[in-house]
Amino acid sequence: MDASPLLLDFCLLSRMALARLALAGVLTCIRSLILRIQRHLKTLGHLQIFLLVRRGSKRQHRINVYLSSVVFTDR
Repeated sequence: MDASPLLLDFCLLSRMALARLALAGVLTCIRSLILRIQRHLKTLGHLQIFLLVRRGSKRQHRINVYLSSVVFTDR
């Protein structure tokens, strides 16, 4: 009985899970930082934050919409 394919699958899944946790942690930190900034800048009324990634990327659009929908609720 060879356990190496099972071990490789487990390692791959572990790496993917760790990458997702790391990304979630980074986005959580970014959101909490933006919320803290927004609390200090309430007089502006409107604040736009953009993550700069490659132009024309679908990922950029998704991240911008996600952050703006979480943070900027009083447009």
